[in-house]
Amino acid sequence: MSTRQKRQTPLAGGASQEQSSEQSVSIVSLPALFGKTAAKPSYLSSAEQRTEILSRLRIRAHTSYELRRCGCYQCPTRVFELRAMGYQIQTARVTVVDQDGFEHKNVALYSLITEEVPA
Repeated sequence: MSTRQKRQTPLAGGASQEQSSEQSVSIVSLPALFGKTAAKPSYLSSAEQRTEILSRLRIRAHTSYELRRCGCYQCPTRVFELRAMGYQIQTARVTVVDQDGFEHKNVALYSLITEEVPA
């Protein structure tokens, strides 16, 4: 049997990458790469997601990418529910570039047109 030789390759932020001489598989430790203080949005219920989306859309238009970072992971469903409740929300498709420089095409940009909910 042959022994596998492993080595640690340092990455930015104190993370390390384990490499094997037999395979080309790389394992990256993400918590070490992004730091231990990276805050995850807490779980929001459906009603809390709708409230969060409305409060943000009252300020300005938001993309589904931005809303996911705020803890609203089911943006299209919540917008559908808000429309069923009577809110007029416009959707436009845009291309955005994230903080890492990656381009995301056809991202939904939601705009609150009116808050008038028919009685």
